[in-house]
Amino acid sequence: MNIITNPTATILITTFNEGKLIERAINSVYYQVSKYNTEIIVIDDCSEDAETINILTTKLPKEIKIYFSRENMGLSYSRNLGFNMANSDIIIPLDGDDYLPDNSLNLIIETFLQNPDIDFIFGNYSKIENKKREIIDCSSISEDGKLDCFKLAKKWILLGTSPCKKSLWNRIGGYDLTFSYTLQDVDFWMRALINDAKGLYLPDSIYVWERKPSGLNSNIPWNAYSDLKEKNHNFFTKFKCSL
Repeated sequence: MNIITNPTATILITTFNEGKLIERAINSVYYQVSKYNTEIIVIDDCSEDAETINILTTKLPKEIKIYFSRENMGLSYSRNLGFNMANSDIIIPLDGDDYLPDNSLNLIIETFLQNPDIDFIFGNYSKIENKKREIIDCSSISEDGKLDCFKLAKKWILLGTSPCKKSLWNRIGGYDLTFSYTLQDVDFWMRALINDAKGLYLPDSIYVWERKPSGLNSNIPWNAYSDLKEKNHNFFTKFKCSL
């Protein structure tokens, strides 16, 4: 991987107390052979475990950019910080406990370059839960290669870390800190889609999501959903969302 200035794409990795998993996430990107100039930015949300800190401070190539938050501010804050730091318009977000499959990096970048009018990409992905792997087929929420918001509203399987443009992030005002520890991804995409963000479906597996019992998705309070519905009432109304 070539890490230089003026990159074609930015891989944004956010982490908090991931231990060895953060090394796996970074390696899944760093050791892919890319035809394009790329940069890796890691945002650590004030991790407290010694293993994560040791990996980030002693085991990573020097060209990887690492930022350590002084206090835990949540995922929305970390994502916003990383998007702001990115030196390219193509952003590939990655949570610290997940990873990219082999050869996905070139595929994602080439898709953006070949389709300059799109704002984001959504593709199939693997979900690992309780050591069982399931392939999530996102063709069920697409129509003629585009995202069908009515289908998505009935079955929310859009991956929160779908690759997207920094310009889209700017256009909708980034991630909302209100949902930093709960539904930040759902809120982000509802706002993007109600603002006519253009997405393209890839039938390939472009992501591996390891859903942990202690992850953000494991214990979302009921009031977060009511707050989400209140803020995004236009999306819920227009697409008859049942989330």
